[in-house]
Amino acid sequence: MHAMTSSSPGHAAQPPVGLLRHVIFYKQAVICYHISGRWSRRGPTFLGRRKRSSWRPDRFASRGGQVRATQADTLSSRKMASGIKDLMPQSDVSANPLGVVNPVGPERTVERLIARELRESILSGRLKPGVRLPYRQLAQQFDVSVTPVRIALRELLTEGLVEMRPHGGASVAPLSLEELEELYSMRVGIEAWLSLLGAPKMSNEDLVLMRSQLRRLEEYARTRDRGPYLETALAFRSVCYTAAERPRLSTTTALLFKRTSRYMILSLTEEYRFDRSLVYMGQFAEHCEARDGRGAQATIREALEWSLEYVSQALTQLDGVSSAALV
Repeated sequence: MHAMTSSSPGHAAQPPVGLLRHVIFYKQAVICYHISGRWSRRGPTFLGRRKRSSWRPDRFASRGGQVRATQADTLSSRKMASGIKDLMPQSDVSANPLGVVNPVGPERTVERLIARELRESILSGRLKPGVRLPYRQLAQQFDVSVTPVRIALRELLTEGLVEMRPHGGASVAPLSLEELEELYSMRVGIEAWLSLLGAPKMSNEDLVLMRSQLRRLEEYARTRDRGPYLETALAFRSVCYTAAERPRLSTTTALLFKRTSRYMILSLTEEYRFDRSLVYMGQFAEHCEARDGRGAQATIREALEWSLEYVSQALTQLDGVSSAALV
């Protein structure tokens, strides 16, 4: 132990230098303990760099030493430690730690905006199968850098709307009979099941909404507007699907409907197709009004199979069909 040095009259005795060093080091250790939650065997660690010291708080205490600091110094250390702790991630902020994370909507990022615009262009047929999608040209079109364009195209790749080749860039995925049959087989199974469950459960309010959607379908059929017609057809049938109280299947149906949109456009290339489609929709509404699940199931199954057969024949006559899928 260092002996206390004598001081001149009128001045308080000054603590030894070694003890002051221990006090400062102890204050640093308290701050780092608040951050890491543990003592270091070789002293406190801060930002990945270890402060070398042979002194440790446990050894110091075992030797009978005592660290004394003024009340002002203690408060200052606590405030500093509290301020640093506030900047660190908190593991138990609330019952739901992810509640502070804002959900990303369809228009919250540039990447999603680009993906949405390209998706709508592909599904509507404005971008034809096989059309190349150069990164730099799209970046100039959207007035962004190349990075968000790449991210948006990767998202469309997972949806099957875009294909990428090594050193060949991206392009709109070709229409494929295999994909068509895969999508429609899933739709037939899910939509027929939802019709069977939903029709008996429909309320009077549901029927009123369905009738209003049917009138809109008739208007779009007269103008031969294929895009709005298909969107309204989904809304029309979704009234029954929602009544089935199977939210996961209903969500899957909406996703499959979007994936098949560019195929369904082909099913409405001739005017008589609108009239035939309206007949099916009218029969479906009648079965729903009668709460006839079996009848609604049979009608929607027949309508989808009729559409699948027509589009399959049309695909064989298009240049955009994948030759591998036609073998």
